[in-house]
Amino acid sequence: MARSIVLALLAALGSTGPLESCYGLEYRVTLMPDGNGKIEILVSQELNDSELKAPFPLLDFAESMEGFAAFTPAKEEIKDGWRHASFTVYFDDINKLHYYVDLAKDKKCNGKDHDKCVHFSLVRGDTGLTLTIEDWVFSNKENRTPKDNWDAVRKDSANVIQWNVTMPGKATRIEGFQKMEGRSASYERSSKTITKVEDAVKWPLCGRRVVECGKPEIKNAVEAAFKGEMHKAKAAWPKVKADLEAARRKAEAEKK
Repeated sequence: MARSIVLALLAALGSTGPLESCYGLEYRVTLMPDGNGKIEILVSQELNDSELKAPFPLLDFAESMEGFAAFTPAKEEIKDGWRHASFTVYFDDINKLHYYVDLAKDKKCNGKDHDKCVHFSLVRGDTGLTLTIEDWVFSNKENRTPKDNWDAVRKDSANVIQWNVTMPGKATRIEGFQKMEGRSASYERSSKTITKVEDAVKWPLCGRRVVECGKPEIKNAVEAAFKGEMHKAKAAWPKVKADLEAARRKAEAEKK
C-alpha cells in the first residue's frame, strides 16, 4: 500500500461509500508530570493478499504528525488475513503534539473547524492537571453515520476504536471517556459498548475528551526510567527515519 493502514482506512472514510474492511485502532497515552510522555498505537485491519505483502510505511504516519520527539519501528504480525501493527510515539510536550490525516498539514484547523485531526491541551492547576483531547480523526465518518439507522450503526460499531489515557495523578473527572480507574481513563467504541442507536449518540467516534487528575504521584524511579526509555528512542530515531526513507525510495524505484 502507498500509505500506512491507518491512513488507508481514513482515506476510505472520506469516500462516499462505506468502509468494507474490518479494523481496530487503539491509542495508549502515558503522560508524565512534565508534560512529556508517549502514545502506543496499535492498528489492525483485514486486507487482501496484495495489501498484506506491502510493508507498513511508518514514515507516512510520522510525516502527518507534528511535535513528536521520536517514533519506534513498527512491529508487524500477519495472521488469518489481518495485519496487526504497533509502534510508539514519544513527545517532549503534549501541547505541541498534532496529527493531521493523510498528510493534510495544509488543512490545519483553527481550533474550531476541525477536520480529520487530533490535538492535545494540558493545563496545570493548583490541585492537579487537565488533559483535553480534540479527537476528530473520524469526523467525516461520524458526520455521515445515520443516527436513526441501527443497521448502519451496528455495522460501524463492529470495528473497534479505543483510547486509554494514564495520567500522572489519580483521575478525578472524565468527559467523553466511559470509565476511570486509578490514574487511567478509557473509551471504547465497539459492539460491546454500542448496543443501540442511543449509545452511538452518547459515545461518538470523534469529539472532545477530557480527563482531570490530582497532583502527580509518579515515583522518581519510574519517571527516571521513562526518561531513559525516551532518550534511547530519540537517539535511535535518525537511523530509523533514514531506513524508512531508503525503503520508500526503493519502493518508488521498483514501480518505475
